[in-house]
Amino acid sequence: TAQALLDALKDHRNDSVESAKERAALVRSQIRQGLSVSENQHVGILEALAQVAPTDTIWSGDACQLVYTGAFAMPMHAPRKWFYPAGYCALGNALPNAIGARLARPDTPVAVLAGDGGFMFTMPELITAAELGLPIPIIIWENGGLKQIQDDMDQRQIRRVGVEGVNPDFAALARACHAYAVDVDANDALQDAFVAALSADRPTVIICHEVRD
Repeated sequence: TAQALLDALKDHRNDSVESAKERAALVRSQIRQGLSVSENQHVGILEALAQVAPTDTIWSGDACQLVYTGAFAMPMHAPRKWFYPAGYCALGNALPNAIGARLARPDTPVAVLAGDGGFMFTMPELITAAELGLPIPIIIWENGGLKQIQDDMDQRQIRRVGVEGVNPDFAALARACHAYAVDVDANDALQDAFVAALSADRPTVIICHEVRD
């Protein structure tokens, strides 16, 4: 029975947890040794955010490279705090999900991590968040299109089709939707913008730019 299995595992549970933590730390260390220039930039951004974000923050991630790196590099202090569309990679989910999370848990900080391409799929929801007065920091990773698909096409020597485009002025777009906007080029500026966004009277779009290899 299930109870018999639980009883049999009692003596091993603590050792198993510690062993799992050690194995996870080893895997993270091995992954970090092979990171690209862009992925190391992701790590810097994520570590900067982790230093100032409340430990109960709910992170709503889109399908983007910053979030893929965050799946191993962003420390979580509790379950059900890190969400992104692993598997089907539904682009554009981050902002709508964050709005729902903030409405469901009004006393819990909620933040968005999205790429420039994915953000545009559901960008009109920004004005919804502004109408509701939700203090959601929205970090946009601006890397010039659907970068993961670009990289996959390049690796397979496939001509790029439909993965490059012209971005809007995200700061101007945010302000047009009655949100705040901050364009940052350093992690300390990102931290300041993030902290301010958590107590704002509306969402704040924070634009981070990729430094190309």
